[in-house]
Amino acid sequence: MKRKLVASILTLCLSASMLIGCGSAAPAAAPAANAPAAEDAQEASGSGEEETDPFAEHMTISYAGILLEDGFDYTAGSPFHKYFTDKFNIEWEITPLTFDNWYERLNTWINADDISDMNC
Repeated sequence: MKRKLVASILTLCLSASMLIGCGSAAPAAAPAANAPAAEDAQEASGSGEEETDPFAEHMTISYAGILLEDGFDYTAGSPFHKYFTDKFNIEWEITPLTFDNWYERLNTWINADDISDMNC
């Protein structure tokens, strides 16, 4: 009985969030007929902004997890992390945890407002 009630409530919440997220308050405006001409004119004049690399700025992502090896260089050693390091110009700051200390360290980080970006 309790399980059906929880499942029904979750289904209702999911349905409501889909309706809210997928709905629109106002109809979308039709594209202007002269919009392509305006873009061509801007490109011809050369006044448009040049495209910049969105990953030019170096970023460090902190990652704490239980199944991580202590002392392993995840930025260069793991193929998964190496791919993201090269593609998105990031560096991994890994904090390996154990089953014995993860709960305590997580609570400490939350209370100190110093939690890592990703926690597993």
